[in-house]
Amino acid sequence: MLTVLGLSPSFTAMAAWGYESATYSVRCVRDSKNFDTLSFSSFLELFKTSNSTQESIMLFTPHSRVSESQLFLVQKDGQNYFGTKNELEKQLTEYSKNPFETIQKLTQSRVDAYLSDLASQIPKEIQKPVLPKAPELTKGEFEKKADFEIRVQGAMAEREKQITALQEQYRKDVEARNKTIENLKVEQKRKKENLPKKVEEFSKVAFIEVMKGVKITDAKYDVENEIMYLKIAATNADFSKKASFKMAPMEAKNFKENLDTQWAAMEFGYENEGFVLKNIEVASTKEVTKKNEMVYEKDKIFTATLTDIDFKPQTIKVALSDKKVEFDNQAEAKLTIQNPNLVDSYQVSALGYGESSQAKGKKYNDDIPELLTKIQPAAIDKKKWLFVVGIEDYTETDKIAFAKRSAESFAKVAQKTLGVSDRNTYALIDSKATAGSIKDKLNLLLNEVKEGDTIYFYYNGHGIPDVAKGGEPYMLPSDKIPDFITKEDEFSLKQIYKKLGDSKADKVIAVVDSCFSGATDGIAQIKGVAATRVKPKAVTFDQTKMVVLSAGKDTQYSNMYEDKGHRLFSYFVMKSLLGGKKTITELFREVSYKTSEASNELGALKKQEPTMQGNDKLEL
Repeated sequence: MLTVLGLSPSFTAMAAWGYESATYSVRCVRDSKNFDTLSFSSFLELFKTSNSTQESIMLFTPHSRVSESQLFLVQKDGQNYFGTKNELEKQLTEYSKNPFETIQKLTQSRVDAYLSDLASQIPKEIQKPVLPKAPELTKGEFEKKADFEIRVQGAMAEREKQITALQEQYRKDVEARNKTIENLKVEQKRKKENLPKKVEEFSKVAFIEVMKGVKITDAKYDVENEIMYLKIAATNADFSKKASFKMAPMEAKNFKENLDTQWAAMEFGYENEGFVLKNIEVASTKEVTKKNEMVYEKDKIFTATLTDIDFKPQTIKVALSDKKVEFDNQAEAKLTIQNPNLVDSYQVSALGYGESSQAKGKKYNDDIPELLTKIQPAAIDKKKWLFVVGIEDYTETDKIAFAKRSAESFAKVAQKTLGVSDRNTYALIDSKATAGSIKDKLNLLLNEVKEGDTIYFYYNGHGIPDVAKGGEPYMLPSDKIPDFITKEDEFSLKQIYKKLGDSKADKVIAVVDSCFSGATDGIAQIKGVAATRVKPKAVTFDQTKMVVLSAGKDTQYSNMYEDKGHRLFSYFVMKSLLGGKKTITELFREVSYKTSEASNELGALKKQEPTMQGNDKLEL
């Protein structure tokens, strides 16, 4: 048995418009156990019959100096195949009766794999850790209240320590996953942009794989007209083309007598997602000796005569299914960033768990409803507009105690004391205060406002500072994650105030019950990071037509007023409005003093001093 142990360059392989000089010598052994194994790609390189460039694809006849009786051991997909060149080609390749359908399927499968590759890289969602249960403490019969409070605070501190450790690890894991997701989204966009190029690349590779090369299968000569008619066929697919070549009688005689050793090539272009047959050439060959080796070289090249009868250019489309660069629904759902903040729904007063003022059924010392019933309503003024946003129940972060009560009460107080109609009031509370609703409803209101009108704007919710932008303050809609709201510029206070200032209204009076330090009631909204409070950046706006009353300054908290069941700042704004007609300056002085005094009772860390910016000469 004859086996191939090793191959070295020694034969001529033809590529594009000429041969690449390469020769192969064969060392034979009788022991089949000692030969080297060729990879499938190396085996194909021995009998190269194609060449692809950006402009065209060339299929040509193989010309190898390896004998047809030579044996090869080839490994493909982990399996070994043994035989002659022709035998191996039958084992390793499949003849295609419908080549362009096969090309289309191969291309489609590679496009699908190219697109689905990202889905396999989506990391699993990080599971939220289970927070330690709140301790159930009972005051002992012989335990003083002060001692019980100390014990409660110690238990809460220990639980908070455990939660902090869990939060830090959870944030680390989630942020790593979110970074991977963001990178995948960038890669998704890149793949979408590169898809046309990849389709072309996959199509060309599939075309070469299916067609392999070409061979001359038939020859007829018209001596009177000196035309040689040849049939050029793909070596591995049912595709052929008849073409005519101008040849002198002696050239034609020599060509036909040595048909098996003659060279042929078909050139294809790739245009508009299809293949165009552009040219056919053949050549007679001759044997020459180079460096003591016999090689084939092209002797004379003949180009096909292009006629409607003998040669008709053909465009063959590779029709891919209409598949966008998107993940399937299941994968797309996993391609969302996670909130790195753990929300502890169990937050209570340090005085005792069962005595918390936030317990259900608690009756607050709230005098706003009674005051509302006693005052005479102001006359309705159709030129006044009210826009209220109040969010207590956030889906992605901690709740704000009493925000809903204060927002609902403020809408009623503003309507009755300022003369705003229901028709001109937009009140977005809790689940209605989503990012989409806030944008849509504010645009709707601003489209209706006319010259000479007044806008009253009220916001009661979390304020988030963008540390990367020097503390640029942002509103937080009910459905947004604190960490990522700063990527949405339309919710920056600067943009909100600009929209209000650019409106047709003559006056804009804003009441903002949020300090934008990143903490509310002493609780940080971005958890697991070193800084819990950030000094917000000053916001510029049109100070000729607008005035803004804010809940506090610098890094101060916005506090609840537990006894009244309201937000502290909002309560005193409403109380002042219900106290009778006054100027902006008078209202601010009263609210600022009472808010500051009430915050003193909460401790030094919760000091709250309201601020006023803008035109204090505007009339309410």
